[in-house]
Amino acid sequence: MLIGGFADGLVNLVAPAQLDAAGRSSAWIGVALSTAALLFILSSALAARRGTAVVTLGVIAACAGINGLVTLPVLISGAAGVVVVMLLLRAPPLGVMYTVAFPVGVRGATRSGMGAGAVNGLLAFAWGGSNFVGSLSAGGLSQIAGHRGVYAVLIGCCVLASAQVLVLRKRQLVSSPQ
Repeated sequence: MLIGGFADGLVNLVAPAQLDAAGRSSAWIGVALSTAALLFILSSALAARRGTAVVTLGVIAACAGINGLVTLPVLISGAAGVVVVMLLLRAPPLGVMYTVAFPVGVRGATRSGMGAGAVNGLLAFAWGGSNFVGSLSAGGLSQIAGHRGVYAVLIGCCVLASAQVLVLRKRQLVSSPQ
């Protein structure tokens, strides 16, 4: 939830600004964002339909890594088409990541004796706080380093988040009884 909120804060500020600077209308930008939202919702529904098969730390790590990977092209080109493709490609893994975060959190909480309500609150706080920080960071960083600088930070954070979740997954595999 931390990387999802942070990524959303960054991208949802910078991408529309780029599209506006490229001469796209508010309606055009709205259609691009709405299409990405539809892909997010569809992937979330498909993940929920798959049930516990996708509720793993490995899936979360993969989704964070994919989010960074699909952002790479905007480092090369900030053209409107490249930005829109990035928006569309990042939506499905984010939808899956958000969908599985709560059940993964509940599994971990159950092991530690924490309740599901507390997990839900912590996840909401993590998402909201990181989204706020992401938006503020994007605004300041884009003035200093431009859009590419913002995306470079995002890619680095996605790689770090993916690596951290993989470390947690490895610890979980090592500590779980065979």
